[in-house]
Amino acid sequence: MSFQSTFYRSLIYFHAIIAIAEFLLTFTLIIAVLHNSEIFFKITGPDDEDWNLIAEGYRIAIWILFLIACLLDYYHYRVWWHYKPQFTDIGFFFEMPTTPLSRKHKRYIPYHLLGDHRTESFGDRTCSAGVHCKNRQLEHIFIFHFRGYNPQRRYFDIIRADNPKNLYIGFHQTDPASAVLIAHSDFRISTGSRSTMLGHGIYFARSREGTEKKANRRGAFICAEINMGRVFYIRSHKRSVYSGKKTWWSTHDTAYYCHRDPKFDEFCVKSPNQILRWIIVIEKQFDKKVENYGLDTEFDDTKCGCF
Repeated sequence: MSFQSTFYRSLIYFHAIIAIAEFLLTFTLIIAVLHNSEIFFKITGPDDEDWNLIAEGYRIAIWILFLIACLLDYYHYRVWWHYKPQFTDIGFFFEMPTTPLSRKHKRYIPYHLLGDHRTESFGDRTCSAGVHCKNRQLEHIFIFHFRGYNPQRRYFDIIRADNPKNLYIGFHQTDPASAVLIAHSDFRISTGSRSTMLGHGIYFARSREGTEKKANRRGAFICAEINMGRVFYIRSHKRSVYSGKKTWWSTHDTAYYCHRDPKFDEFCVKSPNQILRWIIVIEKQFDKKVENYGLDTEFDDTKCGCF
């Protein structure tokens, strides 16, 4: 276990020590104020340098404790909302890129926050709107909805007035190493003849479940917001016509395939520029940070279910 994970696990003890120290300081301060209030409130009183030094010491100590508590809370916030996966003891070597994260990359989400892990107890419930939810925030989709949830109707069933910006939510599954490379750069266009049934491009499904039968690599999920542009409708009996080609590129930006089962629809965009933003989840067996930092058990000691 690294120093960082040990330090994070110790945050609760640091906060407890600070709370006790602040209580003791406040308690003794109240006693001191009641005993000699003119010193603390700068009222003209006896010329007693010792009491002045004590009063100033109290003020400095309380401010220092307050600043330390703020720094610890900021660190806690950074670990959760600027989360980065930790690839250790996973059976293969992978070195994190040193290049900055892409501006399109919003954040990594720790896998245990996914809707699949919701207990439905108070404070840990999924979205109450269920399949009728209209929240298109990427974090909300991953965190508050289960696997198999389709954020939007089939593309050609959406009334244009309800989607004036022509945006669509897509899901992509790949291996953890490729997902991290995407986070630090961008998606790459697939050109292999066997893996491009709709032609060359970048492939997405309508849900996480929809990626299971289509992904060539596994271990990481990406939820992205996509500008669909001009969309080409591909019917099932004509899909093979466009396999391994980019025939529709000259007239359209996206090829959308309507599967016989709507939950397995897929679409392909021709340019990474159409992908506006994304979030990434690395699955449990490849990301040890959640367990090392105790993020999966951080709230297990909550007794009343309210906090």
